[in-house]
Amino acid sequence: MARASAQTHLVWGIRTFGHHDPRRYALVLLSSAFGGGMSSRLFQRVREELGLAYTVYSYQSFYHDAGTVGVYVGTRPESADKAQAVVQEELARLAAHGLTEVELWRRERPAERANRPLHGVEQRSAAPAGGGSSLR
Repeated sequence: MARASAQTHLVWGIRTFGHHDPRRYALVLLSSAFGGGMSSRLFQRVREELGLAYTVYSYQSFYHDAGTVGVYVGTRPESADKAQAVVQEELARLAAHGLTEVELWRRERPAERANRPLHGVEQRSAAPAGGGSSLR
């Protein structure tokens, strides 16, 4: 039975490995950078740049023997075809080129980020500036 609706739900999903597979950590990182928040690639492109959806995210779930990974988009019916095309473009771009260094950096835990060297800044010169401001 067809009826008019104010929203359309789009879902992509595939089966993946189970909870005990060590690759799940990389998949969680990938999913987070790709569609796990306001700074993610999907959110920025589909919602912020193009205004095609009110909700867009990637997800993953792991069970004993298998898991699932996918993408969800909540959009208006008139935007569904364009939103679908853009998500498929982004999935193809992810498969071809992976994540950028910036996307990975945004997903690092702050403690890990603090232990990485600053690009273009010597740690010796950055330390006094940071230390001086904390003493004031």
